[in-house]
Amino acid sequence: MKPLRTIWRLIPLLVILLLFQSSLALAKEGKHKRDWCSRNKGIINHILDDGSLVDCLTEDYAIEFDLAKNWANAVGKALYYSIKTGKKPGVVLIIKKKKDYEHLKKLLKVSENHDIKVWTMPQIIFVE
Repeated sequence: MKPLRTIWRLIPLLVILLLFQSSLALAKEGKHKRDWCSRNKGIINHILDDGSLVDCLTEDYAIEFDLAKNWANAVGKALYYSIKTGKKPGVVLIIKKKKDYEHLKKLLKVSENHDIKVWTMPQIIFVE
């Protein structure tokens, strides 16, 4: 019975650690967004009339930033933002590890058919 009680005591700590890890990931994504968007003379977090948030709105593009594993979600958002703003859709895919390139390949395949501009950040090339 004592090991079970110990596990229950650890659950709040585990929840706090998971929330902290999530907030760190969001902070990193936010830094990437701010750096990239300011370099490309865009508006960060442009709010649409329906309350949706375009991560970066430039003269030509409505851009969604996302982690590589969320590439499909980023496509949907970029296409929607494009419709709402009249700008071309764009995605900045955040690459963190070598296996993220598999997600990038999928995104590039979709982007060819739907005229979505794709950038990666950081721009890292993994050598095998």
